[in-house]
Amino acid sequence: MKRVFRTVLLLFLLFLGAIGPSFAQEEHQAALVVDFGDGRVLVRVVSFAEDTISGVDLLRRSGLEVAMVSGGVGTAICAIEGVGCPPTPQECFCACQGGTCRYWAYFHLRDGEWVYAGRGAADRRLGDGDVDGWVWGDGKSPPPLRTWEEIRAASRALPPIGPSVPGTLPPAPAFSPGRASPVPATPLPSPAPSLSRPSPTVPAEAPSPPGGTPAGAFPLASALAWGVTVFLLLGLAFWIRRRR
Repeated sequence: MKRVFRTVLLLFLLFLGAIGPSFAQEEHQAALVVDFGDGRVLVRVVSFAEDTISGVDLLRRSGLEVAMVSGGVGTAICAIEGVGCPPTPQECFCACQGGTCRYWAYFHLRDGEWVYAGRGAADRRLGDGDVDGWVWGDGKSPPPLRTWEEIRAASRALPPIGPSVPGTLPPAPAFSPGRASPVPATPLPSPAPSLSRPSPTVPAEAPSPPGGTPAGAFPLASALAWGVTVFLLLGLAFWIRRRR
């Protein structure tokens, strides 16, 4: 009988050790506000287990269609939801070839105000409650100002972006010249009335997508299975003891 209880106790301790790291991880949230410059504004709230994630990770995990290229000098965002140019070094900056320039201007929400980003999305670190904004334009106008509560409410009210979800944006159209979004990972200049044409020096190699389940996370289904197993074993041991 003592052997049965020792076995059950060992299984229970193994169960606690397996799920401990999972319960110790606190879920964090950061938000994304995307202004297409034509009246459309999309809001997404992204949950993550890490302490911080990069601005590029926030875009990737938002469910939005994002086209980008990266290399030794950083990451360039070429298009969001089809607004932009093909993700190649030669074409990613096609809207900044004349006297005017339209691109995906990058902002951070700080102390209730939008601040133009001083560095690229790859270098940006977001923690719990942080907000990033992207605007398709000349860099002078920030996204619409919203509180964290308004952002979360808007995110819950919208279905995930996807070509098969009714009521969302249609599939991304073919890229056309005059729609681009250069956002390098190196420090960005302050917005100016006239932006010079950027130099497309980013290699064509695209970054690999982030992993699914964070390292150390214990799947909920496995935790439940372990819990049921331990409960049944405890019940069996109690029944055997009562029978004797």
